[in-house]
Amino acid sequence: NKIISLIKNAEKSVKIASFSFTHEELANELIKADIKNLNVTVLVEKKQRNAQNSQYERLRDFGINIKVDGNKYNMHHKFLVIDGKIVITGSPNHSWSGFNRNDENMVIIYDENLALKYNNEFDRLFDEGGVV
Repeated sequence: NKIISLIKNAEKSVKIASFSFTHEELANELIKADIKNLNVTVLVEKKQRNAQNSQYERLRDFGINIKVDGNKYNMHHKFLVIDGKIVITGSPNHSWSGFNRNDENMVIIYDENLALKYNNEFDRLFDEGGVV
């Protein structure tokens, strides 16, 4: 719920790098953020884009700027950068189980310097990614 709240309150941008992205409510909030003209970009692991309940095609079809990673190995990141100043990172995949059932860890960090480093890493990965 905290992640959804932070996305609802975003003012400029939301960037998500996720190994597996199947969380429908999170996808809904990204679509709403995009409708509000926030800069929404998403990067998912290429091998997970067609997983059961994957939100990849749905987000792409709604016009979200989404790519699959260009890494020949697994892109195993699970982080968000909101407005270039908030980093959310941890072990859960962006899935219902990751947020509600599994034993996971996640931290929310309010630090613009750290957010800049995550943002730069996201941009590097996104530039190497592609659309399928």
